[in-house]
Amino acid sequence: MRKLIFVSFFLLMSLMAASGQELRCNVQVVAPSVQGTNRNVFQTLRETIYEFMNNQQWTNHQYENSERIECTFHFTIDEVIGVDQFRGSMQIQARRPVYNSAYSTTTLNLKDDNVDFRYGEYEQLVYNKNNIESNLVALLAYYANIVLGYDYDTFSPEGGTTWFEEAERIVG
Repeated sequence: MRKLIFVSFFLLMSLMAASGQELRCNVQVVAPSVQGTNRNVFQTLRETIYEFMNNQQWTNHQYENSERIECTFHFTIDEVIGVDQFRGSMQIQARRPVYNSAYSTTTLNLKDDNVDFRYGEYEQLVYNKNNIESNLVALLAYYANIVLGYDYDTFSPEGGTTWFEEAERIVG
């Protein structure tokens, strides 16, 4: 009986991983100029964004682990406005492997100098495409769709249109 439960659990976890997410996102959060605040909030923010970006399924396509889009979201927090409000900038980079080679090429490299969001320590980030309640979730979903759009554009002309339109809907 124990063996059956273990095998069932392993199969379920394997299926969840196989239908996995599209992004392999590295997240960095730094706050070099912020003084007199709980520094632990920046670590939990990093972990929360990391989990959100890497565990969210953004498309209905199947991605193997090796096919996931590598990206980096680097947040620089310049000021803490309130207990849970932050302002700063964010650098987004995405890359994909070059077919039949051992190296990658950059598909996106941009900087947003006007990042302003609320985050309460240990707050869960939930993406509901029809009702986005958090400006941090909206920011992350917007850039996730931009990353996807550029990646899909590398496979076919205007291949990323669906994701660019979704990003536009998020900010619209």
